[in-house]
Order: sequence, then C-alpha cells, then structure tokens
Amino acid sequence: MSDPHKLSSPQAKEIEKALEDRKKDNLVVSEKGKRVKSNANKNNDKDTEKKTDTFATFYGLGQAIFAKSIFVLELADGGSHCNHRILKPSDPPETKGITYPQSFKPLQDIYDDSDLNAISELFKVGPGCSQELRAFWTPLFDPKSGESDLYLYTQRKLKMAKAAEFRTLMEPVKLGHSFDPAGRLGKGVAISPKVWVPEREWFAPSLRSVTMEDVFTIFPKAEIEMLTLILGRIGVGVSNHIPEGWGEAISHTARMAAVIVGKDAG
Repeated sequence: MSDPHKLSSPQAKEIEKALEDRKKDNLVVSEKGKRVKSNANKNNDKDTEKKTDTFATFYGLGQAIFAKSIFVLELADGGSHCNHRILKPSDPPETKGITYPQSFKPLQDIYDDSDLNAISELFKVGPGCSQELRAFWTPLFDPKSGESDLYLYTQRKLKMAKAAEFRTLMEPVKLGHSFDPAGRLGKGVAISPKVWVPEREWFAPSLRSVTMEDVFTIFPKAEIEMLTLILGRIGVGVSNHIPEGWGEAISHTARMAAVIVGKDAG
C-alpha cells in the first residue's frame, strides 16, 4: 500500500529536495561516522569569534579615549548609559552647615545633555577614532531602540565579571571612598572621591559641638558607644578597600552588623 503522506506533485518534490540539500549543508558525516558541522557553519563560528575580537578592540580603544578626558566610565549592571555609569568631577551637592573648599570636586554622575554632547565630540571621526569605532560607541551618548553591539558586548562582560567575583574576593578594591579627604592622616589628599566623609573643619562651628548623645537621646550610654563605633565603621568603609588618595588598603575587623536597643521614651 502506498504512503498517503508521501509528496508526489512536482512542486512537492522540489520542496523535498530543498530540505535534503539543507540538511547536507548543515551537517556532514566524517569518515568515522560522527556528525560534524559543515564548513559553512564553521565559517559562521569564525565570523562570530572575529566579531567578538573586534568588539573587544573597540571597547579598549573607547576606554583609552575616556581616560584622556575629564569623564570617568564605569561598567555597571543596570547603568543609565548602556550598562555604564559616566561620572565627572563636579561641585558637591549644596548642604546646609557644610562649606566645601573650592578644590574639592568629587566624582558625580552626569545629568546634563551638554555632557553627552561633549562625549560625542570625544568620538568624532578623525585621527584616533574611525567611523566603525564611533558607530560602536554611539549608543552610549545617542541611544536608539533595540540592542546595540555595545550593549550586548557589555552584557557578556558583566556576566564574566560576576563569574570571576569569587576569584578576586580577597584582592584589594578601589571604591572611590574617602574618610580623610584633606589628607590629615598623611596618606594623601582625595580631590575627586565618589563617596566621602566631610572634614570636621568643613562643618559650621555650631555643628562641631553636637554629640551623639544630643542626637540619640533615648539610647543608654553603652548603646551610644556601640552606635558610634558602627557609624565610624561605615565612614571608614569596608575592610580591604583602598581609600581615595591612598596607596594601601584599609584593614579592620569591625562587626558587619549590630542591634541597638533603646529605652522606652515614655
């Protein structure tokens, strides 16, 4: 009995032949009988590897361009600029009771279109910046809908960085943190930290005499002392980080968490 599902019309036979050719193109059989990728697919893999190498080169060249500018580029998961943060030295936020010296310019996120225009100028086509390099970095300062090559490449870099975290867990890190911006401890002045504890002299005289007991009036003395130590540890930062302006890492064994119990205000 003939197969009722077998294709018989001339058009159907052409379709059947095309499917067979497609299978032969995708898979070839080696002498040992193992199925291996065809030359066409191997070439596609090589093209992918070549493209990845090109993206890595473009990314490195872009980082070099940023390093010569006032802007600081940071790879950041969920960053506002195509998986990045872009910072620049700026005046610190105005805070009542604190007067910052004019030389103090902490790194802060950009927020104005003029900064994006300035970054666009960094990637102006010319010596040191090809058309292809500018096209790769354009989504950073002139984003369009859809996933760009820069976005996809940095997504992979972020995943790789996540996977490597446990390998670098004990290595000193630079967080841009400063608890001694004026360099009173003799380790170095922090001109452009990202996170900082203001110097005592920067506060208004009326605030310098305020104590912890004045602020946390319901806590007994022992709890006040413990809270002071905890806040001090926060100001210093995590252990094994290199403070801004320093050449060595901070090491401490301060507790990571604590419970402070206050007395009944009534």
